[in-house]
Amino acid sequence: MKKITLYSIFLFAINFIVAQTPRIVDSLQKAVRNSKTDREKVVALCEYSKALIQTKSDSAFYLAKQAHELANENNFKWGKAHALFAMGRVKMGQTKYPEAINYFNQSILLFKEINDLSIVASIYNNIGLAHYATGDFPNALANYSTAIKLYKQVKNVEGEAAALGNIGMVYYNEGNYEKSLEYDSLAMILDQKMNNQIGIATHVGNMGNAYMFRASRFKSKGMKKEMELMYKKALESLTFAYEVNEKINNKENMALQIGNMANLYYDMGNLEKTMEYYHKALKICEDANDKIGMSRQYGNMGWIFFEANDHAKAIEYTKKAIEIMEGFTNLQLKCNWYDNLTGIYEATGDYKSAYQMYQQFILLRDSIHSIDKARKTLEAQMNIEFERKEEVTRLEQAKQVLIRNGFIIGFILMLIMAVIVFRGYRNKKKANKEISEQKDLVEQKNKEITDSIRYAKRIQNAHLPSNDYISKKLNELKNKS
Repeated sequence: MKKITLYSIFLFAINFIVAQTPRIVDSLQKAVRNSKTDREKVVALCEYSKALIQTKSDSAFYLAKQAHELANENNFKWGKAHALFAMGRVKMGQTKYPEAINYFNQSILLFKEINDLSIVASIYNNIGLAHYATGDFPNALANYSTAIKLYKQVKNVEGEAAALGNIGMVYYNEGNYEKSLEYDSLAMILDQKMNNQIGIATHVGNMGNAYMFRASRFKSKGMKKEMELMYKKALESLTFAYEVNEKINNKENMALQIGNMANLYYDMGNLEKTMEYYHKALKICEDANDKIGMSRQYGNMGWIFFEANDHAKAIEYTKKAIEIMEGFTNLQLKCNWYDNLTGIYEATGDYKSAYQMYQQFILLRDSIHSIDKARKTLEAQMNIEFERKEEVTRLEQAKQVLIRNGFIIGFILMLIMAVIVFRGYRNKKKANKEISEQKDLVEQKNKEITDSIRYAKRIQNAHLPSNDYISKKLNELKNKS
């Protein structure tokens, strides 16, 4: 049987979604209507979707889907990435983890293309949270580790602290409390550097629970000294976490820490203190109208009454815990209470009621198992679909790379040919110029030679007697003879 419920808390990395006032929602509606361009409308739709995640998740998903379709039409990568991220966040809030993981994985590809590593880190952290919620701890650790590397790269200390704390939660749920304490301590150191009070309270509170379980182990081994030391550290950590939450007026986490202190006293065997602290936690939950918290405290007090042999009070408080949960989808908590009621009725000898409670317990347990099975089937289908889309994307990218490389190679070849042709033309032009110059030189030399010959001939003609003179002299010589 489930005895008492013990809940640790962990940071949801980047997605602290603040409830939006009607005024803010109205302004976002106007931003969507008054968008001048499609890109502006995509941004406005994404912001509007984010504002409705907590209160109207179906509407939030519809708006994000609209944003994705419009961004896709305009080949707006930033818009597609943020729309897919928003769709994943909606599915996370609806506990549809396989679908959330699928949308997150698609958005990562686009955020990487636009080189927004800060959001990529946050998405890996969210994927880790989704795997953690489904009990897939190896994949949770892998994604948290990737997130930490990226957070360090972009110097996001708050994100790094959150992811470290989330790793601590994985080890905590695996029962490796030493590792859990190690990672929560690292996270707390970073929180202290930033003066992040929420982070400090969260991680110190988780450390308190880890100390408590270590104490239980030492108790089972009869190691009294070590047990007492761990109980002391657990109480100090949980008290400190409560005081920090009280300082920042975080009612929900105040109730959680008081409830965990009650669990600590229960583990120590102090039922009076246990009941005192459960009543304190219940009062805080009632003031904050925290129905799940109220159910948790009533159910735990019901079990304490059972251990104190007050069966009537045990039945009354446990039934109250179940009544409060009507309309909520937390099947596991209701399953715990029906399991407890089965044992309580059985102890009173009311076997008929015990059987009826057991039937409800089995019905809820099987529903949880069916949901888990369907979730795992859907996750497998989503993974196959994602891998198919990733392969299509990879092939398309390879095709684009091939086309781009072909264009580049063709351009380079054309450039080489142009250089060769230009150099040939330039060399030919140079050669023609040289030939022309040589021709001009030869012609000039020929002209000079011709001019010299003519000049010499003129000189020669100038010194030789004329033909008439020679004929005259010859005739004179003939007459004398």
